[in-house]
Amino acid sequence: MSRIQLPTASFPASVWWKAALAVTCFTLLLVAHHLAPGSMSMLTFQGETFPEQGRFLAEDYLQFVVDFHQENPAFVRRPLTTQLVSRLQYFFGLSVGWAFLLANFSLLWGAAYALFGLTLRLFQRPEIAYWSLIGFFTTFSLCFAFFPKIYSYDEPMQYLLLLLALLFWWRQRWLLFGLTFALSLLSRESGLLLLPALGWWAWQHPPTRQRALLALLVPTLLYGAYYLSFFYGVDTSAEARKLLSERQDALDYNFANLRFARESLVSVGLAAVWPAIVVVLFPTKSTFGVSLKPWKTAFWISLAINTPVIFLTARAQETRLFALPLLFLWPIVGASFARFWSVFQAVDWGAGLREKWYLFIGFSLVFLGNLWIYLKVTIPTGFYKTDNWQDEYLLLLSSLVAFIVMVRLLSSENVTTPSPK
Repeated sequence: MSRIQLPTASFPASVWWKAALAVTCFTLLLVAHHLAPGSMSMLTFQGETFPEQGRFLAEDYLQFVVDFHQENPAFVRRPLTTQLVSRLQYFFGLSVGWAFLLANFSLLWGAAYALFGLTLRLFQRPEIAYWSLIGFFTTFSLCFAFFPKIYSYDEPMQYLLLLLALLFWWRQRWLLFGLTFALSLLSRESGLLLLPALGWWAWQHPPTRQRALLALLVPTLLYGAYYLSFFYGVDTSAEARKLLSERQDALDYNFANLRFARESLVSVGLAAVWPAIVVVLFPTKSTFGVSLKPWKTAFWISLAINTPVIFLTARAQETRLFALPLLFLWPIVGASFARFWSVFQAVDWGAGLREKWYLFIGFSLVFLGNLWIYLKVTIPTGFYKTDNWQDEYLLLLSSLVAFIVMVRLLSSENVTTPSPK
C-alpha cells in the first residue's frame, strides 16, 4: 500500500458546509420516514405490552430496548451506544425516546459525513461524494434502520467508527486507524469479520505490510483481552447457554421451509445488490488513476465470509446483518453511480430499442413479475406487512436493477472512467 500522493490543497469551506447541509437533509428525511403517521418503527411502536407513548415517540418500548441492552450479557459487552443514550439523558434531561433518537440519528449523520470525506479523498470530486451519499442513504438497512426485522441499535456507531477507520487506513494513519477500529469492535464485534479482507489488502503492499498488519493485530488483541475480562467478570452462564442455543438453531430457522428460505435469500439481495450491481456493471478508476480493485476485492472477501456466518449464527431476516461488507463499497459506489448516469444520458433510446427490442420486452416482463409478487406473494415472517413500505422498496429495487442492466446492455461504449484532465 504505497503512499498515495493526493493534492495538499484543501477544499473550500463551502464544499464542507454544503455537504453538511445535504447530509442533514438526508438524515431528516430518514427521521420523518420513521416517525410518519401509521409507521410501525421502533420509535413509534405500540402494542398491548407497550401501550404508553409520548407525544411522538414510543417511550415505554424504547426504555425496554435500552434496558435490554444494559442487562443482557450478550449486549452489555457493546456499551458505547447505550452509554451515549444514558449520557444524553443525564446531561440534557431528555427522555429515553428523545435520547435514543438524537444519539442514533446523530451517529448516522456522522457516518454519512465521514463517508463524504472518504469519497472526496478518493476521487477529489464533490459530485461523486454526493452520489455515494445517495448510495448510502438508499441502502435498505439504512432506509428501514429502526423498523421491524431490521432493529438497528449499535450499527450507527459501528458505521461511523469503521468509516473513520477506513479513512485512516487509506491515508495510512495507522495509530488513528487502530484507535477507531478498536472502538468499532467495542461498539459491535462483527467488525472482526472484516479482518480477512483488510489482511489481504495489507498483504498486497509490501512497503507498508508490517505496519498495516500490526495496526490490525493490536486492536484485535486488545478487544480479545476485553472480551475475556468481560466473560470472566460477569455471570453469563445462563445467558451464554441461551445465546448458544439460539445460534445453533439459526440455520434451521432461516431455512425452515421454502418461505423462510426465500426470505433469507431476499435479505442478502436487499442488503447488497443495489450498490454491488452498479459497481460491477459500471467499473471505475480513481481520478488519480489509483486502482479501486482493493476496495472491490475486500467487499467480495467480506461478503463471502459474512454471509454464511449470518446464516449459521443469526436470523437472516435482520437484513442489516448482511450490510457490513458494504463499508468497502459505499466509498466507491458514487463513481459508478455517476458513470451510470452519464451512460444513461448518452444512450440513443430510439435506435437502441429498435435494434435490441427484446431488452424492453424483458424489462417489461421483469417489472410485471415484480408487480405480481408485490400484489400476490406474502413475505412470510414479517410482523407488520403494510406499515413500513418494505415491500414497495423491494418492488422498486428489483425493477431498478433490471433497468440498470438494460441501460448497460444498450450502451455501445466501453464503460470506463475517462482519464483525469
